[in-house]
Amino acid sequence: MGSSRREKGKRKYSSSEEEGGVSKKSAIASRRSRSYGRIFSPCSYDIIFCMPFFDANREVDPIYAWSSFEWYSCNIHADSPDKVSRKRLSPFWKGQTPFSAAFVTLGSHIYCFGGRASSREPICDMAKLRIAPRVDKEWVSVFPKMISGRYYSSASVLRDRIIVALCVPYDHYYATFYEYDVHHRSWKELEPTRRKIHPMCRREWLQRSLSVGNTLYWIERRHNEIMLIAYDIDLDVWLERRVEGLETSCIPYDEVSGGPGLPRLLHLEKHRFCVLECTVDDYLHCLVFDVSRTQDKSMGISFAWEQKYKVGPTERKGLPHILHYCTLLKH
Repeated sequence: MGSSRREKGKRKYSSSEEEGGVSKKSAIASRRSRSYGRIFSPCSYDIIFCMPFFDANREVDPIYAWSSFEWYSCNIHADSPDKVSRKRLSPFWKGQTPFSAAFVTLGSHIYCFGGRASSREPICDMAKLRIAPRVDKEWVSVFPKMISGRYYSSASVLRDRIIVALCVPYDHYYATFYEYDVHHRSWKELEPTRRKIHPMCRREWLQRSLSVGNTLYWIERRHNEIMLIAYDIDLDVWLERRVEGLETSCIPYDEVSGGPGLPRLLHLEKHRFCVLECTVDDYLHCLVFDVSRTQDKSMGISFAWEQKYKVGPTERKGLPHILHYCTLLKH
């Protein structure tokens, strides 16, 4: 699947933050990180993410439509909060995958589901890419193929299951969920076969989902509010809750309203989450925060720390990189 070639909301930050000085914001973040170090033992999290790039050498394929991606890994950890890494990250894989395919990470592999052919017909192909060790890598075909081909599908991991969701043809208000068993290499369709989709999650809905246990989560904007939306796949129940303070602390309005430019939400452990976003200065920002329940049973958010990593320049002048997919690598 494609060739493997190893090649080397806009947030505003003060000059003191960029040049290593201590600003009021970083001082507050430092105090927060120290306080959370007493609550949570120091932890380290390996994150996998990919970003699209323009491939001037890509040839037109008469059969498949392709997208070009760079895949990266980075580590965020509580031992050194507020870290800024100015050494540019290098991709561990760079090449092409089917256009509008879905990705999911399970164990030591990234799985790729579906996509679109040049004829605009959906494909049922599956493939996997080994993440470690860091050697030359190629996508390997996986069988059996998907039960039903569809582009703009979605894939998530719930416990040890890979769940792929496909919108019902000609009715994007509903979707059908399929389960893939990695060990037995088998597919099955989940009941009920026709599930209603939350109104706020119809556009790229499951492509940006976050799975925790048997529940999928999204971060979305409704007017001037940031909403955390949850879907229990076993009970077929939707929940939503307003996330106060997040819209001004880490998610700029113009990025949130821009579709694929939305920041990405990751679950690290227990009540700890992370928001990832790229900025116009070619940095990947990782903001770690903890979600808790208060006495009045509402949701509280406390920021723990932030880390930044330098990424390569984008061809989109004046615009940040797009995070197409990201996940926590579980060892």
